[in-house]
Amino acid sequence: MEHQTTIGIYDNGEETSKEQYLNNIDVIMKTVLKKNIYNLCLKIDGNWIAWDDLPGIEKAFTDFRNYIVEHGEDDEDGTCIINNNNPEYQGNPIDVEGGDIEFERSFNISDGIGFAILFSTEHWYASDINKLPDMGLELSGDMNDIDGDYYEFEV
Repeated sequence: MEHQTTIGIYDNGEETSKEQYLNNIDVIMKTVLKKNIYNLCLKIDGNWIAWDDLPGIEKAFTDFRNYIVEHGEDDEDGTCIINNNNPEYQGNPIDVEGGDIEFERSFNISDGIGFAILFSTEHWYASDINKLPDMGLELSGDMNDIDGDYYEFEV
């Protein structure tokens, strides 16, 4: 897919319980992707899931959510720790702020806590829509496009 803008949504995982973690994933999926007014695509196993493939997008989110359900556990402080031995979710996401817009996978778990969800779109530039709707999750988000326009926003 020839994309123009990469969007990241991040949960640093600090003081985030498993229940809250799952709620964040659910709200992102329902708000942004179920309606998909922003034409956002996901990348799973190196393959793009097109913005109009809502069953494919829902399956990707459900698989990620189920992984957290199965492998996440709250520690004594109430922070969800994820036993991340699945290479599909391992690693750190790209540096969107630094201008990276190409990525290998949409779902990333960092250091057993926190996640990054990366999207892409070929339908608009970051300067056209410089934020996604505030979902009240108090998560951070950013976007960058092929022209180097960068924006941060709260999700």
